[in-house]
Amino acid sequence: MIVEEEALFALLRLGLSLESNCNNNTDIYTLLDCKKWRNIFPLSIQQGVNAIAADGLQLLLENPNNKELLKSLDAAPLKLQKMQWLGSSLTIERIYEQHEHVMSELAAFYRTHGIKMLVAKGYGLSLNYPVPNHRPLGDIDIWLFGEQKRGDNALSEKGVKIDYGHHHHTIFNYKGVTIENYSDFLCVPGHRKNASYERILKRLAYEESVRSEINGEEIYYPSANFNALFILKHSATHFASTEMNLRQLLDWGTFVLKHCKEVDWDFVIKVAKQYNLYHFMSCQNALCIDCFGFQSDNFPKFERNKELETRVLNDILSPEFNKKVPEGFLKGLLFKYERWRANVWKHKITFPESLTETLLTQLFAHIQKPASLKN
Repeated sequence: MIVEEEALFALLRLGLSLESNCNNNTDIYTLLDCKKWRNIFPLSIQQGVNAIAADGLQLLLENPNNKELLKSLDAAPLKLQKMQWLGSSLTIERIYEQHEHVMSELAAFYRTHGIKMLVAKGYGLSLNYPVPNHRPLGDIDIWLFGEQKRGDNALSEKGVKIDYGHHHHTIFNYKGVTIENYSDFLCVPGHRKNASYERILKRLAYEESVRSEINGEEIYYPSANFNALFILKHSATHFASTEMNLRQLLDWGTFVLKHCKEVDWDFVIKVAKQYNLYHFMSCQNALCIDCFGFQSDNFPKFERNKELETRVLNDILSPEFNKKVPEGFLKGLLFKYERWRANVWKHKITFPESLTETLLTQLFAHIQKPASLKN
């Protein structure tokens, strides 16, 4: 791990108020010259944690106990870094507020048609962070309790253009925000055993979803058991298929910190082992504890594998396969195969199917929906 990455971890521990759990070492900052400080900002954006790092930097600069440390540092790059991060934090905050308005408007619209709306992933997970609106949001992911088609039809009648070119969700733009409307939480055609995992998620979504409100409008969030299984599967799929970042790792750590007592860990571990996710889950647990300082007592007991944990962390920070997706259907298929071959080691800790079965299943899925080759 290079010094900029170590410094980023230190800032994130500060921003998440976790530094007391791992004796945050301020000596790391003395190793940063102007160039290295400048490198941290794009690194934090790449990893999806820039606003959280900005919180850490703010605390570093304001802590009176750091006066001697700050005297030994060059103030100019620190001030520039602070201004860059504050600017990006304000952008994230504006997007967050925009998402809240869009979610409440959509919930109100669906309510007039007798449809309930569940918000998955991003916004709900942000509520586990110390500063929720500093967890960046991308798309809004919703599930309409089996009423996806009726919800899409109602929006179409209102003039909203619906994109049907994807396997497990439709896509539309609502007031400048991209919405993914799930029929299924997983891409069932992508892996044979996703269908049975999907049935577990659907049961939990129907039976355990939690009612809440945004701007006075009724919405639903997934239960702790659902999120434990869904975050795990979603991160594992990203990691094995393309790549994952530190924000996804923090989504797991902050979720466990806030909801560990609500999770039926015996059930989650049983499912994780059944679907070959246990070793990946153990790596996530270990990295959250070792790199960010989350308390080990909050996590279920798990097996340590230092060599695998190091390789997973290194791939998060700098993916072993880092080529870009080319244009064109045939080139896209060839690229997918090349990436799949390079990520075989990831497949072995994230998917229950054999390599041959996965290759054939995904090939057929891409032929069915060519738009999926863009990912």
